[in-house]
Amino acid sequence: MINAFRGRARSVLRTHVARGGALAASVVDDLEKALDAAAEAITRALR
Repeated sequence: MINAFRGRARSVLRTHVARGGALAASVVDDLEKALDAAAEAITRALR
């Protein structure tokens, strides 16, 4: 599941940039926050 997510995210991001789209720092920041929150949720669920 994690590898599938990673593959989809990389594909979407690469395609967007390859087509001339910009990757705003805010997008990266939002993604980082969401991934951190997911990791924290997993940790809480396993306690």
